[in-house]
Amino acid sequence: MSQKIFDKIKNSKLRTSNIVRLDQNSHLYAINSLAGILKNTLHEASSKFDFKIDFWSSDTFSKNTKIFFSLRPTADESDEIKSVDVIVDNYLTETLNALNLLYFHKASISDNKKYICKLVAEEFFCLGLTVNAMSTIKKYTSLKYGFQGELDKETSRKAASYTALQQMFILLHEFSHLLFKCNLISDSKFNWFKENLIIIMKENTSANEAEIEKYISENKKIFEECYCDSFAVEVLFEIINDLEESYNFKDICESIALSIHQLHILERIKEAVKGREIDLSLQLIIRQLFLNTFMSMQCFKHSKTDLFSSEAFRKQVTSTEKDIMSQTDVFIINTIAPYTDNLISIANYYYNKVTNELILDVIKSTTTQDETIDSSDQLDDLCFNILMQLI
Repeated sequence: MSQKIFDKIKNSKLRTSNIVRLDQNSHLYAINSLAGILKNTLHEASSKFDFKIDFWSSDTFSKNTKIFFSLRPTADESDEIKSVDVIVDNYLTETLNALNLLYFHKASISDNKKYICKLVAEEFFCLGLTVNAMSTIKKYTSLKYGFQGELDKETSRKAASYTALQQMFILLHEFSHLLFKCNLISDSKFNWFKENLIIIMKENTSANEAEIEKYISENKKIFEECYCDSFAVEVLFEIINDLEESYNFKDICESIALSIHQLHILERIKEAVKGREIDLSLQLIIRQLFLNTFMSMQCFKHSKTDLFSSEAFRKQVTSTEKDIMSQTDVFIINTIAPYTDNLISIANYYYNKVTNELILDVIKSTTTQDETIDSSDQLDDLCFNILMQLI
């Protein structure tokens, strides 16, 4: 890892220990299979790549899981990848697990508000606004979680298993940004993806194709995000049977849908704490629409691979082309309905329980100077120690 990358991570305010290189014996879910997947993908994209890949563990308040790469120039003036560093931030994983627990235990608005206070305090601390962080901590302590006694063990186990899937999804998503930056996406793949995104947006908005094309050209970031989502989803569906824990397609869909909403919560908090009036809701809606369709069809593709060659299915349809198409559509809808219903349920939960208004309310109540908190040289250390104890 370069000193520049090392310093960038270290400046994100480490919570515990230092940045540690992971090896094959390290405790990181599916690190061996992920390393192989990432290398094989790049080698398939271009055979000239001969690079090393290193996994690193960090633990920062900024929750920065990232993939960095270095390039070397070649004789034909095109750059090739020299090395890839995968930074796994343990605190991002821990945060996603906490948000999963809140979701599976059907947390109330008050429960979510308390946890949002914790996340907001951490962002203030990262920005050096320690007094604001301490004021937010006071708000946090004034609220009580509605859970009684210990959390249900089976629900906690499910939350942890979903967090493992989310960790893989995020790493695969971040890695696919590398494919974008190095122009390793084939034209056919790019065009296919763009056409499908246009279709999804046409079916779910009042905009015409020209308006959608214009929006995509002016908002290339959201287009890239959707592509990276699709890459991660496809890989997870391909390797599901090779993972140590037993998962089904519903688990993949649900865990990814949860992570999209949870990551957007973290983004919205970062922007709001900085005082930026940036509305990320449209990005969330587009990614959600795309993923709802893409993941459901991946479920159908992988669970019904022999659909059109199945004699059992053919016997259920009449001989006319119209009837066959109609009954096929019904069959597809019935097959993917459980997945789409579940994704809609997740969206409804977050739209009702963790709104922009809730986040802004927490920030607004703590951005005024709290006269009961005095700035001092010891305040940073005190704030750090308190933040480490919040749950």
